[in-house]
Order: sequence, then structure tokens, then C-alpha cells
Amino acid sequence: MTNLFAYRTVFIFLFTLSWLFPQMSYSVEPIMPRADLQQAQSWGNRQPTFSELDKNGDNLISREEAKQWDSLNKNFASVDQDQNSKIDQSEFSDFETKKIKESIKDFIKN
Repeated sequence: MTNLFAYRTVFIFLFTLSWLFPQMSYSVEPIMPRADLQQAQSWGNRQPTFSELDKNGDNLISREEAKQWDSLNKNFASVDQDQNSKIDQSEFSDFETKKIKESIKDFIKN
């Protein structure tokens, strides 16, 4: 049980890093046995990055672009803090931080 907790902790850490620094590649394979890695990966799926959602490259996410991620689309009005019908990098980061905190709370409960 302790090893699984340690593996999940490492996975959460690397998962968070992949959101914050999407251009870098992270791998837990050298430190995690394959079975535990698969179990940890099934715990959460990677969400799209800002640049993946920003299809037209204007450094803003429109309502149409937000439809690629259901959670962002459903919460678009609250994420768009300045109510300009676009989500900028700062607003997106705030939303991701909130999602990460919720995921960690759910993880700790289980």
C-alpha cells in the first residue's frame, strides 16, 4: 500500500508538471513497475494544454475552441474572468490550478 501511495504521488507530481510545462517530456517508467504505472495512468487522463486548444494561435481560447474540452466549455463563463468572450493564458492557468486541486482532494479521499 505504501508503494502504491508513493507511485501515485510521483504520478501526480509528473502529471502536474506536464500541465505546467507541456513542451517537456516526462516519464515515470524508469521508477515505476509497469503494472503500477498503468494503474496510476488510469486514475487520470491528461487534459489539453492551452496551446493545443488555441487552434488559431492568437493566444486566446474562444468559445468554439473551448468545446474541445468539455469541462472548460461547461465552465467558460466563470473561467472568462474579464468577460471578453475569450480565455487568456492567465485565466486558463487559474482554471487548471483549480482542477488540479480538486483532483488531489479526490485522490486523497480515495
